[in-house]
Amino acid sequence: MNTFESLGLNSALLRAIIEIGYKEPTPVQAEAIPLLIQENIDVISLAQTGTGKTAAFGLPMLEKITPTANGRPQALVLSPTRELCIQIAGELEKFSKYLKVEIVPVYGGASINTQIRRLKQGVDIIVATPGRLMDLMERDVVSLDEIKIVVLDEADEMLSMGFKEDIDAILSQTPSNRLTWLFSATMPEEIRRITKTYMKNPRQISVAGGGQVNENIEHIYHLIDGRDRIKVLTRVLDYYPDIYAIVFCQTKIETQQVADRLIDHGYPAGSLHGDMSQAQREQTMNAFRKRAITILVATDVAARGIDVEDVTHVIHYHLPDDLESFTHRSGRTARAGKKGTSIALVSKNELHRLRTLEKIIKRKIQYAKVPSGMEVCTHQMQYLINRITSEEVNPLAVEEFRPMLDELLEKYHPRDLVERIFSMEFNRLLEMYRNAPDLNVNPEKNGKAYDDTVPSTGGLRRWYINVGIKDGMYWQDVKDFLKEKGNLGRNDVTGVETLSSFSTFKCTEEVARRIQKGLQGFTLQGRKIFIKEDTKKDFSPRKPERDSRDKRRSQML
Repeated sequence: MNTFESLGLNSALLRAIIEIGYKEPTPVQAEAIPLLIQENIDVISLAQTGTGKTAAFGLPMLEKITPTANGRPQALVLSPTRELCIQIAGELEKFSKYLKVEIVPVYGGASINTQIRRLKQGVDIIVATPGRLMDLMERDVVSLDEIKIVVLDEADEMLSMGFKEDIDAILSQTPSNRLTWLFSATMPEEIRRITKTYMKNPRQISVAGGGQVNENIEHIYHLIDGRDRIKVLTRVLDYYPDIYAIVFCQTKIETQQVADRLIDHGYPAGSLHGDMSQAQREQTMNAFRKRAITILVATDVAARGIDVEDVTHVIHYHLPDDLESFTHRSGRTARAGKKGTSIALVSKNELHRLRTLEKIIKRKIQYAKVPSGMEVCTHQMQYLINRITSEEVNPLAVEEFRPMLDELLEKYHPRDLVERIFSMEFNRLLEMYRNAPDLNVNPEKNGKAYDDTVPSTGGLRRWYINVGIKDGMYWQDVKDFLKEKGNLGRNDVTGVETLSSFSTFKCTEEVARRIQKGLQGFTLQGRKIFIKEDTKKDFSPRKPERDSRDKRRSQML
């Protein structure tokens, strides 16, 4: 069995690790730490969130650097979001408790003047988001000419957020003989470009599950009518009485709307998205960590860097536009070797994307029925029974109120008392779910498994239109829009599915011509709106083009 003592760490780091409570290294730590300490090489590691990668690169980094009197940074860690930046800096602070090392996190959403003052006092390690570091470099506050080690953490996510130019600019200002350690959950083409451009004969670290979804995560999907999405979500939340979950939405608007609906219905929920101030985000995260709220509704980008243990479920309210983001979302649960569940709410029109997703993660996502109303009640009842029967009795507390308890037992039969307790707990739930509708969509069509990649009968074809959720249009809005422009009947358009920057739908070629005629000369926010046939059988959404760095990030938050 590997131990931290066997990895080659100095006594100061080992002392801090013991105090933190680390017992034995994770696979990625056991593989990376001795390699990075003993050899001066560039390294690529495919590592999922929750695998302990901060220690995997942080401990060797602290082992290698020697603080100097001039106060210039010797190591740089780049991360995609402020939350992850803060988390990494906090972990490095804990590791370096018995070392004289100055660590400064720099990120947007906080006072740049405060960060400048800290940097001018001297720094050994900078943990930064690319955008804020670029701002500081342009102000001549930061010099990277003595950097010995650069870590690109969650490199794939930084690129998907539009930081490509920033990363290029930053790395070009570091010494050519620096070490580059790249950690990423996936290996898209842009990551391969970075490895060829900025890394010298990199060694790849391979650990079990590297580049794939965590094997401790159970993946299921519910096949639903898109109009029932919020009903299905609340049904799922009620089915798991002790759920501690993150619900992922596509946009900031949808995130806030879903959170507001849950709060209005009495759920302990909160939202996390890019329109919130840093103070609001920190307040929400503190409440989530303390379990004052147990359901966090978040956008993909805002949730990056969330390091909360014991998250039981990740719920995909919609499948992500970039299907590789599914890996990052799912990594919020089943951390540090624990079990977790990923639940996707999928309409028939999204089934083709689900199949593409299975190819990406190289795993089958199992179909599961949305629980019925009575199944929810039964599950809740069993949970209460388990709580009652496993509760340890406090003799002192019981003795103090013994006369009242004895009086109750004299007045009521124990069976009657139990029935009253359960009635008190379940009357509301039973009333809510007694006649609850079935929220499942039949996963079979004409006795065969439903395959939405094949056009329906009757000459229907799949079409694409360049409007979506970012335009404030959801599936019903898009359908109404198409009906208006084409002067259509109620059932001329079917299968509408909205994504962030576009939507898809089904209709006949004749109906499509009527829509095209109605769209002639029509613009939305200065953008020409058009439809075209989607001829792909294995449809994979396009990534939105990036007009500018700030515009792209704003859309993704």
